[in-house]
Amino acid sequence: MVAAAVDNTLGPLSMLVAPPNVTRRLEMKYSRPVTPQVEYITVAGKYLGRDGRWLRFSAVVRDPQGVLLARARATHWIVGEEQ
Repeated sequence: MVAAAVDNTLGPLSMLVAPPNVTRRLEMKYSRPVTPQVEYITVAGKYLGRDGRWLRFSAVVRDPQGVLLARARATHWIVGEEQ
């Protein structure tokens, strides 16, 4: 569910910075478990840049107290665009 939250954050962000694209790779690195006691998580995504049809993103996931729960890196691929 944490990875899905990250993908659901980076997907709309990717549409703001580039033509239609898809997630090709999503790497998650978890720091702490997300237990049922965690009321909610906050995902902050960042656009890192574009190289041809490839887009790079990063994200951090935090609990309500700001404790780091996970980090992510993602690569998206722009579909339907000529190089």
